[in-house]
Amino acid sequence: MEFFPDGDNLVVKTHFEIIVKLGFIKVADFRHDAVEYWKNGILVAFITDTKEQDKRLFARGVLGEEGLVVEGSKFSGTMDKALMPATFWNPESLTEKQLVNHQSGKKIDVETTFLGRQQLNVLGEVKDVLTYSFAKGDAYYTPQGEWVGGAFRKKRDAIYEICSPDKIPPKKKWHYASEILLKDNPFE
Repeated sequence: MEFFPDGDNLVVKTHFEIIVKLGFIKVADFRHDAVEYWKNGILVAFITDTKEQDKRLFARGVLGEEGLVVEGSKFSGTMDKALMPATFWNPESLTEKQLVNHQSGKKIDVETTFLGRQQLNVLGEVKDVLTYSFAKGDAYYTPQGEWVGGAFRKKRDAIYEICSPDKIPPKKKWHYASEILLKDNPFE
């Protein structure tokens, strides 16, 4: 995830990929690219592309006078208010009962449960984190509200965490779901 703050505006770019091979055979191929535009803490536009094996999902949304106008692979229409996307980075999403599915544009009902505190290795330092069950996964935050990781799948055995930039492969080696992250303004 990359964050580009500019006064009251924020652009968030997300790239997520899981590619697992057994020999020459791909057994898992999941890629997700997203760009979110925020103004004064409100989502005003987003665009996502997702590739899961051979299936493609997408979602695009723009906040209008009537609400969030969404075109997606599983929903197209206007949502009556500016819902937040189902992403872990923003702890405000933990307070919401409905979110926009980042992959398909569909509105989803969510229930958040505080699971307690636990110790987590964050950039080589053991930190006390708050753990929440949220949108089919767990999310970890510092007491100050900084997102530091998460886990998903039924057994919570797929884990992601904040890492130092030197552990991230260079962008030229990324396997993109689409070209949206390569554009300055993907809405053009």
